[in-house]
Amino acid sequence: MHNTRELMELCAIIEGFLTSLRMGDGMQEENVEKLCSALRHVAELYRASPMVPKRLAFYLVELDSQMIVQADAYPKPERDRIYKASDRVGELIRNSVLSFEK
Repeated sequence: MHNTRELMELCAIIEGFLTSLRMGDGMQEENVEKLCSALRHVAELYRASPMVPKRLAFYLVELDSQMIVQADAYPKPERDRIYKASDRVGELIRNSVLSFEK
């Protein structure tokens, strides 16, 4: 199953989200919501598939790890917000996008 357009849109959202964190712009809640919505949409597209494309897997691993890495560059209140968002995003990735219970 190829969902190239949706996959590219998700990759762009992830890249934009991480770039904002890397540039020191902080984390905007609306960007977290946009990211989670895109992840849920892609999870639905691949629900019946026994595998996901390598590009998607790469971006999901990158997103999960980079949120934690980038959070450490921020002062405590913002860092804690990023950690909470990372937990939420990670849970969504594990339980929806990469779930084995399909």
